[in-house]
Amino acid sequence: MNEWWGGREMAYMLPKVFYHINTSCFIAEKNEEIVGFLIWIMSQTKLDQAYIHFRGVHPGYRKNDIGKQLHEKYCDSAWKEDPLFY
Repeated sequence: MNEWWGGREMAYMLPKVFYHINTSCFIAEKNEEIVGFLIWIMSQTKLDQAYIHFRGVHPGYRKNDIGKQLHEKYCDSAWKEDPLFY
């Protein structure tokens, strides 16, 4: 996963984030390999808002609408979580 960000050390961050926010993260898999993810959070101070905290798509799977599908799932889920979300 570090290769997704040009070799930057990022992989160690994901298990911690997934553990703490597992109800608001989505993972895209192909052949049991993670090819994309999106982590979102409802705002604690602005109860009618949510935001994307962290997302990524494997470089070999970009241009396959994985990011778009994850984003659409985020919009659907955030809306269900709080109908005032925009």
